[in-house]
Amino acid sequence: MSGGAISGFFEIFSGSEVNFSGGLINGFGIDGGVTINISGTSFTLNGNPITGLALNTPFTVIDRNAAVLAGTLADNTSFDMTLEQDLFDAANNGTDWISSAATINIILVPEPASLALLSLAVFSLLTRRKD
Repeated sequence: MSGGAISGFFEIFSGSEVNFSGGLINGFGIDGGVTINISGTSFTLNGNPITGLALNTPFTVIDRNAAVLAGTLADNTSFDMTLEQDLFDAANNGTDWISSAATINIILVPEPASLALLSLAVFSLLTRRKD
């Protein structure tokens, strides 16, 4: 999903792989056997920055005990999700449900501003070489 919005409850079933880089989902349930790849920047877990991420390299989020994963998606949309493992608790608390058997990968991508600066630098180098 790279944009748009899904309202209501969105359930992802076993055997699926889902890539999020933008857009908005208002509530979801994720079964075991699902792989979720979240591309973005500024990732935090319970408000603490997740450090040691390498660009474009998946990092698997292990902490799931009602932890809050947040960040900014590649399209610059902010997100947060409660990693609630217990379906009963999720239903009672109105939070997202993510099976402990699901895999959640976060993937650090260049920020849009950094990418724009890099493109500008490459463009200026290319135009100088032609002279």
